[in-house]
Amino acid sequence: MPADAAIRRNLTTAAALLGALPAFVGHPGVGPVRCALPFADGRHESPGETRTAYLLRALGFELEPQFRLTVGGRTFRADFRLVGARVLVEFDGAVKYATGPDDRAEGTPGRNALFEEKQREDALRREGWIIVRLVWADLQDPELVRRRVLAALALSR
Repeated sequence: MPADAAIRRNLTTAAALLGALPAFVGHPGVGPVRCALPFADGRHESPGETRTAYLLRALGFELEPQFRLTVGGRTFRADFRLVGARVLVEFDGAVKYATGPDDRAEGTPGRNALFEEKQREDALRREGWIIVRLVWADLQDPELVRRRVLAALALSR
């Protein structure tokens, strides 16, 4: 997560991080870092997206982060597309849907985000895209995520 955030903020590059690894040979804890750094990607926009990408790759899926597509004259961006399939994966954190103290208030950011997300998803589905939505709790159950993604892949064929 820190590597993705640093790359996203243009504080470093993936190549620079990989280039620094030899200086840490033999240090305790460097093994997991060595395994994770090849997948560092500044296109992951949040810790949830980083964690989702890590899990999906560990499950053997090939991803295209921040996939852009145009549907009905509007351009959308999905957190991930599974390469070679009409399957999109979205990580949903609760923050963008928060409405504040009064959930019933019209025009609140969370309420608008939820409505816009519904319209977006309806448009994508009309064009044949299958959407898998994941939240933090889902990421704790890799087998659940695997089943959801495989079910989406089966529907997309």
